[in-house]
Amino acid sequence: MRRFFQRRNFLSALGMGMVTAPFAARAGAAPAESALESGELQDRFELRELLDRYTHTVDFLNWDRLDTVFTDDATVDYSALADSFGDKPSYARGMREIRRMYEIVVTPNYGTLHYVSNPLIALYGDEARGCAYMHVGGGSTFGGVYLCGFVRIADGWRMRHFAWVSHTRAEQADAERVRGWMQTPPDRA
Repeated sequence: MRRFFQRRNFLSALGMGMVTAPFAARAGAAPAESALESGELQDRFELRELLDRYTHTVDFLNWDRLDTVFTDDATVDYSALADSFGDKPSYARGMREIRRMYEIVVTPNYGTLHYVSNPLIALYGDEARGCAYMHVGGGSTFGGVYLCGFVRIADGWRMRHFAWVSHTRAEQADAERVRGWMQTPPDRA
């Protein structure tokens, strides 16, 4: 797969030419270095796949796969839904708490489908920030924005921070928080 992404002719044939990071320049990268040459496209592909793996893991109650989505020390923050969660947990830290939270919150709502679209990813070496639109259907219906903090570990990319922010006409997301999340490298947050 890596060789596929390393072939400059592939993107040139598609008329894409140079591809650059949308939010941050890669530290130490020569200005003429393309995303294709730096491995950036593969990282972006893997991060998008990670978001998809999250939705399938949660929607099909595959709790044994949560470790392919989150780091052992990850945080999951659904505090914006605390009122609708009632006495159920809306924040978890660490794999044990994350699994427990999903078992309690998602299992009774089996049949819900998470849709993730329009992901933006800012790469910072072995860490990345992501922001994606989300919509839930198939049961209760709501939408919002996922804010993701990614980190590359030995087994590939995982989420270290994951938060849901409401974004509807009635309850708009804090635009400064979303912009700031994407523009601030993880080590400066």
